Amino acid sequence: MHSNNIRRNAAVAGAILDNPPTELGLTARGVSFTGRAQQLAGVGSDDVARAFVARWPNAAGVVQAMPEGASRMFEIAVGQWVLFDEENFRGSPRREIDGV
Repeated sequence: MHSNNIRRNAAVAGAILDNPPTELGLTARGVSFTGRAQQLAGVGSDDVARAFVARWPNAAGVVQAMPEGASRMFEIAVGQWVLFDEENFRGSPRREIDGV
């Protein structure tokens, strides 16, 4: 279902926190992005899958256990990054970077 939704509307976003706060009032550091996703062709995407597993070795079993055609690899063209760092930039923690 997730892959079908992305094929219908390629607009995607994501976020990564460096140190998730455990309670309100603590500082946060992280990055978020918006962009457009494109599904990579099934044929010839073995190199991409190998690179994915090289970066995240614990994913190897999951990727290899997927039946033929069950796993989908997407590439995201990032349109904007938002860096957020309350630890080092308390007065102005948000930085937007366009068109990377």
